[in-house]
Amino acid sequence: MPPPYRHDYDFFRVLFAASAFVAAPAWNLSVSPFATKSPSCCGSAKVGFGLPPVPGKLDRGIEKAVRTLQANDIETFESCEGGEGRAYPEPTVCFTGGREAGWRAVGLWLAYGFQILCLRRVWYVLDANEPNGPRWKITFREKVY
Repeated sequence: MPPPYRHDYDFFRVLFAASAFVAAPAWNLSVSPFATKSPSCCGSAKVGFGLPPVPGKLDRGIEKAVRTLQANDIETFESCEGGEGRAYPEPTVCFTGGREAGWRAVGLWLAYGFQILCLRRVWYVLDANEPNGPRWKITFREKVY
């Protein structure tokens, strides 16, 4: 089942933010839902400035990859251009879809000449130790401009 958001929004940050008010997770140095040491980033949210993510606004270094998927009816829910202080060290896009969606995305990105590092199929484990997914995650070797 896809996340309830139709735009590129950090769905899991919202889940973590909601649970941060109940009990701060061990990785979070602050109870604030948009703490500077957040486990994920989205859009152009500036890590270190404590700003919330902006729905629909993407990091410049990953925007082309996200727009390529969205133009081909593959729904994204998280992206990050990577780098120091970010959620991922490399540019990463997470998206939903069936068994073929990951392979379709790889085919699209290879046709556009993007340098793919890896393709993963992941299950996120929610607060009640309940696996949720699967979801697709692709990491690139370099930022995609």
